[in-house]
Amino acid sequence: CDGHLQTGWSIAQRVNAWARTGEGDNCYKCLRFLIGERTYPNLFDAHPPFQIDGNFGGTSGIAEMLMQSHEGYIAILPALPTDISGKFENFKARGNVTVSAEWKMGVVKSVTLYSDTDKTVKVKLPMEEVKEVTLVGGQARQLLFTE
Repeated sequence: CDGHLQTGWSIAQRVNAWARTGEGDNCYKCLRFLIGERTYPNLFDAHPPFQIDGNFGGTSGIAEMLMQSHEGYIAILPALPTDISGKFENFKARGNVTVSAEWKMGVVKSVTLYSDTDKTVKVKLPMEEVKEVTLVGGQARQLLFTE
């Protein structure tokens, strides 16, 4: 988000592109611009009179920053900006796996995975290798991490 007057959809597209390439700080910069400068007080995208693409794309970009599953594994926080804490609940990954996660200052504290059927999934945390996790159908599997 280079400061030029841009439409909401083009800013949202940048958020999503930066998320797919793992550039969390660039995602956050564009997201702040989209919400802070290109959004009306009623949260509609500011492209007179209104452009839903910026709203849908911005939301998609946030989800892409927090979880991705298009590369054959579930990537937790693949494009997280530095020094951010939070959590997400019940995101749906490919393979019909429900994912929740919590982190503090960029460090993953817990991940919960759920599937209706028995399966083994691959999970990747920031700065770690891909690991296989076995899920028992109908039972949540929580992974806890300490500092």
